Amino acid sequence: MAFSMDSSLGGFNYAKRIFKHIHNPSLFIYNLMIKAFVKRGSFRSVISLFQQFREHGVWPDNYTYPYVLNGIGCIGEVKEGEKVHAFVVKTGLEFDAYVGNSLTDMYAELGLVEVLFFYF
Repeated sequence: MAFSMDSSLGGFNYAKRIFKHIHNPSLFIYNLMIKAFVKRGSFRSVISLFQQFREHGVWPDNYTYPYVLNGIGCIGEVKEGEKVHAFVVKTGLEFDAYVGNSLTDMYAELGLVEVLFFYF
């Protein structure tokens, strides 16, 4: 799948077909798909995939959140941003450097910089 994600080497549509046939995708596979959706500007797909893997009991990591938060900021989904921020806190990653910077970027993109003073 990683090979297929690189547009110069494979094809994203092929990777999506592979993904659909994986019965229990790992966090690594979900992260590959989320990253690919962000790179293609399919931000609603990022949110949908994030919700899907949480429903399947897969827990995000500090690699997942920056891409998800980027997607949320790009489409201006304040409610989704708050939900994901709560999930960041629940998973204990709010002080991870990459995740914290991504939260800051998301809130700045959403025009909610004052929220940062409350959380940080």
